Amino acid sequence: MQRIRAEESQIVQAALSRYPFATIRKSISQTYYQIFSFGLGDHRFEQDLVRGPDGELYTTYDKPEQYPLREVIQDVFLAAFMLSLFYFLWILATRALSLQSPLGRMLIMVTGGVFINAAICGSLSAVTNRYQGRGVWVFIACILVIAWATHARETSEDKTAEPQGDKALS
Repeated sequence: MQRIRAEESQIVQAALSRYPFATIRKSISQTYYQIFSFGLGDHRFEQDLVRGPDGELYTTYDKPEQYPLREVIQDVFLAAFMLSLFYFLWILATRALSLQSPLGRMLIMVTGGVFINAAICGSLSAVTNRYQGRGVWVFIACILVIAWATHARETSEDKTAEPQGDKALS
């Protein structure tokens, strides 16, 4: 494994110089996949560490999963993603957020970070759901913070607005 790691950069450079368009096309497709693939993938929750006859530890997945953790986590993730997508579209549609504001700049930075993470992970390593799964939570948290701040601002503006009762008539 150490010999392979030592030769890795030479192999990558040789492949890139010999097949530049195929390498670029593969990097772009993996980046695209990385942006839209996040989740648990083939992760299993019920596993045992077993010591083999040679003394090495390895993981087994022989026993069935007792709890529906996969389904619960996927449902929570899907709900959080759909909620943040709704808020993101609402922010764009209502123009509730100026891109010049601190929250607007935060949204741009976080969105850029998610795309950069996808490009790096998609180009420099094998596409794995867990790589983007870590970064996409930052985007979801950012959207929820913006929605919360917008709601708090609108609520405070409603409370400070002058009542339209008798004063509006005079």
